[in-house]
Amino acid sequence: MHKRIYVLIILAFLLTNLLGITLMSWEFSGGSGSEVSVAANVVAANVSSTAPSGVISRGAGLTAAGNADRFNATNWQTTTSLATAITNNKYMQFVISPGSSYAMNITSLHFHMERSSTGPTAFTFRSSVDDYATDLGSFTTSATTGINQTLPITTISNQTGNITFRMYGYSASGTSGSAGFEGSNPDLEIIGTVAPNYSTPTVTTGSISAITHYGCLAAGTVVSDGGSSITGRGIVVSATTNPQIGGVGVTQFPDASATTGAFSESVTGLAASTLYYVNSYASNNGGTAYGTETSFTTSSFPAPILLPASNITNVSFRANWQPVTNAQSYRLDVATQPIFSVGGSSTLINEGFNSVGSSGTPAPTGWTFSGITSTYTGAGYFGVTSPSIKFDTTNDNVVTPTLANPNSISFWVKGTSTASTTSSFLIEEFSNAAWVTVATLTPSGIGDLNLPTSGTVKTFPLQSTTTKIRFTYTKDAGNVGLDDVLITGNYTPNTYVTGYNDLLVTGTSQSVTGLTPNTEYFYRVRAFSTSSELSANSNTDSVTVVYSGSVDNPSNLVATASSSSSVSLTWQQNTTNDNVLVAYSTSNTFGTPSGSYAVGASITGGGTVIFNANGTTYSHNGLNPTTTYYYKAWSVDLENHYSTAISANATTQSGSSERIKVTYIDVRQGDACLIQRGTHNYLIDSGKDLSSNKLMTYLISKGVTHLDAIMISHPDFDHYGEFPQMLESLDFTVDKFVKNSDNSTSTTWATLMADIAAQGIPIQTVNNTSSLSWVLDTTILNPPPDRTSENDRSIVMKMMYGNISFLFTGDMELATNAYITSNFDVNIDVLKVSHHGSINGTSMAFLTEASPAISVISVGNNSFGHPSYTVTGMLETVGSQIYSTALDWNTWTGAGSNDLSEAEDIVLETDGTNIWVNDVLAWSKPTISIDPPQNVSISTSSSQLDVSWDSVPTATSYQVFSTSLQPYTTYTDITSSGSFNSSGGRVTWTATTFPTDMKRFYYVKAFK
Repeated sequence: MHKRIYVLIILAFLLTNLLGITLMSWEFSGGSGSEVSVAANVVAANVSSTAPSGVISRGAGLTAAGNADRFNATNWQTTTSLATAITNNKYMQFVISPGSSYAMNITSLHFHMERSSTGPTAFTFRSSVDDYATDLGSFTTSATTGINQTLPITTISNQTGNITFRMYGYSASGTSGSAGFEGSNPDLEIIGTVAPNYSTPTVTTGSISAITHYGCLAAGTVVSDGGSSITGRGIVVSATTNPQIGGVGVTQFPDASATTGAFSESVTGLAASTLYYVNSYASNNGGTAYGTETSFTTSSFPAPILLPASNITNVSFRANWQPVTNAQSYRLDVATQPIFSVGGSSTLINEGFNSVGSSGTPAPTGWTFSGITSTYTGAGYFGVTSPSIKFDTTNDNVVTPTLANPNSISFWVKGTSTASTTSSFLIEEFSNAAWVTVATLTPSGIGDLNLPTSGTVKTFPLQSTTTKIRFTYTKDAGNVGLDDVLITGNYTPNTYVTGYNDLLVTGTSQSVTGLTPNTEYFYRVRAFSTSSELSANSNTDSVTVVYSGSVDNPSNLVATASSSSSVSLTWQQNTTNDNVLVAYSTSNTFGTPSGSYAVGASITGGGTVIFNANGTTYSHNGLNPTTTYYYKAWSVDLENHYSTAISANATTQSGSSERIKVTYIDVRQGDACLIQRGTHNYLIDSGKDLSSNKLMTYLISKGVTHLDAIMISHPDFDHYGEFPQMLESLDFTVDKFVKNSDNSTSTTWATLMADIAAQGIPIQTVNNTSSLSWVLDTTILNPPPDRTSENDRSIVMKMMYGNISFLFTGDMELATNAYITSNFDVNIDVLKVSHHGSINGTSMAFLTEASPAISVISVGNNSFGHPSYTVTGMLETVGSQIYSTALDWNTWTGAGSNDLSEAEDIVLETDGTNIWVNDVLAWSKPTISIDPPQNVSISTSSSQLDVSWDSVPTATSYQVFSTSLQPYTTYTDITSSGSFNSSGGRVTWTATTFPTDMKRFYYVKAFK
């Protein structure tokens, strides 16, 4: 008895798994005649309950019946033709949907029906799986109540999308009556199973490019998502094989986009000259998959390259060198001899080296090679670990670095296959401006002059005046190996200058002081990286500190207050026309200048430099009303020797001048910029939707509740994320919304568009042919209508106020860099650095053209390497002052900034000439002086117009303008309609086509 029960339980269990469970069901308890009013009961947890899932609907050929829950028989097909029922849409349908990343297997449909005596007697089921092409099953019945049917289904399995079932009715016997689902509970059931439908993604590792001594660009491709949305992807790197996330020594570089398709990541923070293994990865709900491992070797950490010394006086000079990417600091040596030693001997080669790419260690700095293409690596031709230099062609030679006070040279040498030849190996010394033979080694030579066929050490005396040694091979047959070159001599003890032996320097320039006049000094530098790597020494250079004499001072310094914010300065240069340095102070406290100064620099002891050039006038702008300003001027020669000072002062007039304000708001890793002029406010981007509501809080704290316009440079979340919350708060009113033609598929973007529509805010979609009509001079440079890259479609806008120009760049990339420099004037004063300082947003060619005096990087906590040291290095190279909304932008050592603060707002103010940063005068635009054209004359004939004027000595070009109205109101540039020629100190512009029907005015501008 127990055994039979056990078997029945097993059979029942198997039957349940074969047939599945009820996934969705309907129960009709008598309705209004429209089945669409009754929604489904979703039984399975992984079946979607949102419309249209579970809603009963009818084809266009049916209408609701008046009795209970059926559809009218008059609308069912009265013929016996299923095809006619299909054609005329005589069906009821219901839909079932699997949850995300799930698949359904439908095993049967179960339902109860009732019909009137004249309703359809034949019913057929089909589904959307095959576009309703095949019957799932049919039945006929003449019963009117208690119709109970189960329809087995074997053809619908592993379905990940919506399935629509249709029940077609036909063979109705009359023109009245009805049919539909009705009976005992439940009336309709969909039975089957639901199971997860995903596996791990498929990912491949792509190319490795842009390899440096500290990183590379690694690419990957997510081929498929394995049936479930990608949750993460990126690159993993390790110095051991098979790098995987979380492994020992593995560095992870996540990609910001979690989708299928190709991607690339900048890999940084690696060690020089190291083999690394690289893999791409992708993750979904099924787990993490890896591509095929690849590898690369980082390049060696390069030595710096010295630049010419500057600021040379009789007791000091400034050593300069080019920056090394990824260098944390530099180590400077200064010595009184070209050999940086404290006495004794100097080994120039230790166990061989090579400088041409084959095996062997790099040559010491200062060696030169001619014809050397390889090294010996066979046994006996080198020491324990390294090869020897191989001479195998006539005139192959190597020359040592500069020597000091040598007395002998020793070296290891060996000839192979030279025993019976006339080959020779020549050793020479460079002494008293000439090469002199030290020894010639030949196979027939006697004693020390023999060219040995087994490795032998040779030693020869040298003159103390020798500065270089040269080894030259003349070949008959065979080759020669050279190794272990040792110079001995009487080097001056303690040749390092005190304080300049391995001196730590954080920049790329160092003042060397306390030297002896008329003495030659030698110096070199090496780089120290963030990974504790020390490069080889740079080349060695020398400088002689010599200066005697004096510089005559300028004269007649006059200061005149020309307005409430401006003082005009004039002076006369000295008789040698040396440059003039002018500084000001509000306390009449000045120090004594020494060395070189840029405009804006402070003199130790007091005074800020406002002019350092060759000239006789300067306008000091951006000053405070009713304030006394004190000035001193010095003459300064090419070696930065200064004269005595002359003085003047002036008090500005009362009043004020208008300034505009541009605030780069710290929204962490995002962009938000507020532009204000008077009562007008414009907002470019909003950053992400931070929990602190930083942007909203900041605007309200500044009393900004009305915005003339908000602009989104492009629809990336870190540029618009807080806008929806701003609009929904109802704390702000907005006149206009400005965007490019792009949109986003994100819900945040949809919310923003809905909020804009709800508040009736006009939308202006712009490209580089559009005009903004703001109260400031604005020009849109990008995008052109055909731009394809999302970031490269960012709105790039140039804004002018007075003589000061701003460039707002969004996330533009290198293609846009090239486009706008080729098509527009991008010479600017203030740059919002593109893409948070990313390497893909700024090129050196662009910065060279733009030459920004001030650059602002909007950045916060990130792992993308923002801002890139390459970009900040380029900004420093072009002389730009760098500000950032991240406190730690110039000190981070990881993959990016870790700054989480929101306290580093950068506030720029300008009056059109000067720029204040956070209330400190940061920069004043130099005044370019150029005289206007004089003695303009006009002559006309029936076929020609001539406009002539005296040439302007400093002008490089001219423009001609015309107006038919009063002069100097509205005018037209007509330069291109004529041609220029110059003769006898006069310039003539000639046009052969010109208006003759009315009185016109003409005038000329000169440009420099």
